[in-house]
Amino acid sequence: MRLPTGKLGKDIMPKQYSDNDLKHAIASVRRGHLSMSKAAKEFCIPRTTLHDHVNNPDLRTKTGPPKQLSEEDTQAFVNFSLYCAAQHLPLSRERARCFILGIVKKSEKPCLFNMENGPSDEWFRKLEAEHHAIRFRTARNEDRSRTTMSNKKVMDEFFLFWAAQLEKTWSNYKASTGMLHIFNCDETGWCGKEESKVKVIAPRSGPVKQRRSWLFAVSDTGYVNTEIFCQWFLRGFIPNCGKERPVVLLMDNHDSHISLSLIQAARANDIVLVGLPSHTTHLLQPLDVHINGPLKQKEQQDC
Repeated sequence: MRLPTGKLGKDIMPKQYSDNDLKHAIASVRRGHLSMSKAAKEFCIPRTTLHDHVNNPDLRTKTGPPKQLSEEDTQAFVNFSLYCAAQHLPLSRERARCFILGIVKKSEKPCLFNMENGPSDEWFRKLEAEHHAIRFRTARNEDRSRTTMSNKKVMDEFFLFWAAQLEKTWSNYKASTGMLHIFNCDETGWCGKEESKVKVIAPRSGPVKQRRSWLFAVSDTGYVNTEIFCQWFLRGFIPNCGKERPVVLLMDNHDSHISLSLIQAARANDIVLVGLPSHTTHLLQPLDVHINGPLKQKEQQDC
């Protein structure tokens, strides 16, 4: 599955033209006085907006204060949110704020958002009212979520979804390589200082050391965050997952795993991201129990 298209992150700025400008531009194009491109440039109107109004006389010009995001960018964000939800990686309101602020900062253009807090709750309410395809829902209490989610219905729904994702990915690439590459990622407490249990030949006195190879990163909390996870994806996963496609990466739905940079990198490298249902990783996460634990024990024995 490919990500939805749209100029998300480009030309993000308040509306710079008046309704009167739009009317004159439409008239100039329809009468043949100016081309579409020249009219858009002269009246400071996005070419796509002018094109839509010229070719659809029934479109109405919305009045009111300038908007934080253009219509095109807002729709692209809605499509992006729907894609994340379809991949079992839904955006929380806080995660959505981080995405939008990242887009605005990257564009380096004026915006009406508070650059510390991001879009207000009122902005999200208007977004939901104007785009009926999305809806904000209240999450279940976390202390009961694992028990609630650990049932046959949730498991069956996930495996049906998983099978459909694999089949769709396979058909999209027309099985050109004859193989579907599936990966799973998870994090665990690796400090890089695990003690070796294997004895080696060394002098009778003095320290005995050996070199180890690691990718290092730090965070204020000591836990993985979006920047660290994205760096792992760019520097660890992509260079080592091979060049053949299709590639599917299964991961848990944690806030630290989803960022605009990661989604863009996955899209650019034809990698399909699929999220596990919330609060089910103790049952569905392949790496959670069956790999990381034995791997740590084996690593200590072989060092």
